[in-house]
This record gives sequence, C-alpha cells and structure tokens, in this order.
Amino acid sequence: MELVKELMNKGYMLWQLGHLDEAIDCYDEAIRIYRRLVETEGRKELENDLATALMHKGVALQHLGYLDEAIDCHNEAVRIRRRLVEIEGRKELENELAGALINKGVALSNLGRLNEGIDCFDEAVRIYRRLVVEGRKELENDLASALMGKGIALLILGRIDEAINCHDEAIKIRRRLVEVEGRKELENDLASALINKGNVLSNLGRLDEAIGCYDEAIGIYRRLVETGGGGKS
Repeated sequence: MELVKELMNKGYMLWQLGHLDEAIDCYDEAIRIYRRLVETEGRKELENDLATALMHKGVALQHLGYLDEAIDCHNEAVRIRRRLVEIEGRKELENELAGALINKGVALSNLGRLNEGIDCFDEAVRIYRRLVVEGRKELENDLASALMGKGIALLILGRIDEAINCHDEAIKIRRRLVEVEGRKELENDLASALINKGNVLSNLGRLDEAIGCYDEAIGIYRRLVETGGGGKS
C-alpha cells in the first residue's frame, strides 16, 4: 500500500510541475495496483481510492488534450462512486461523487458535448447544495465551482441569462466566504469567478459591467502578487 500511495503522491507532484506524461505513468501503475487489489484480492475498501486514481489520470489527460480517454477515466470514477453511494449506502462519499461529476462535466464541455456536461454540473450542484443545507459548509466553494462550470458551458451554448445567474451565485458565495468568513485563501477563486462573469457580460455587449468585473479581479490578483499570496500571471 505504501507503494501505491507514493505513486499517487509522485503523480501529483509531476502534474504540478507540468510533467503530465510522467504523471500519467504513475497514475497508470497506481490504477493497475488498485484494480488488482479490488478485483482479484477482494479489497473492496479500496474502490474509492481506485476512483481517485482514475480521476487524477483523467484530469492529466484533459490537460494533454486526450479528451475521449479522459472521459473514459471520469466515467469509470463516476460509476464506482455512484454505486458506492447509491447502492452500498456510502453517503460520506457524496461530495466525492460530485467532484467526479464536475471533472466529467469539464471534459465533456471541452469536447463540445455541452448539454451532457451541463447534466453533470447540474447533478453536482444538487448534491453540493443539499449537503451545504445539511450543514456541510466546507463544501460551499465546491458548490461555487460546479456553478461556474455550468455557467461556462451555458455561455458557449448562448444561454446567456442562465450563465450570468450561475456566475452571480458563484461570486456571491465566494465573496461571502472571503469577505465575511475571512477565507482569504479563496481570493484567487473569487477572482476567477469575476473573470468568468466578465466574459459573459462582454459577450452581451455590456462592456462597462464586464470591465468592472475584470477590474475587481485584477485588483485581487495584484494584491495577491504584491503580498506573495499567488495570483495568475
């Protein structure tokens, strides 16, 4: 088990460094080990770890442009987690199912299968929204991420008003988390949400409003850079 954990850690570090092919090699080896342990040795408690390895591989494949292969990985990850949650009653994995749905939605949207992508985002939004209402407040930023993914897909489809509503809700959530609850580590995410809303407004020709969103995002990024807190270059 230590080997597979180190393979996952190494894959993540290689992915962070941009060495995506090498990261995929690590994830492939981890997947082979997890699959053998689950399918041959009956280690069913490792199924969610297998789904995690598949999801990481899928994200790396997305970044390399191998979208069909990425969707295959995300499909298997979603299938595993859906069975664990809906059939085996592993309700503690619902948020991880939602995360797998977001990754699948992104891959589908990038492939141009926008309505299927929106279906994934919608399911993720429903899961996160219910969990947040039930008290899982730590998932609010994940809810915002699902709304943003849906908003981007809606924009490409030309469903502008719906896209704005998604981005408005994502901004509202993230602004409250940053400004009211002091979650300063989410400032970068707030800026991303503002940029996405700016893109929608720009497409509508509402340029002054779009510039307002971009200006606020630039202000956040500038402050993060000046204070050493990161921000996009």
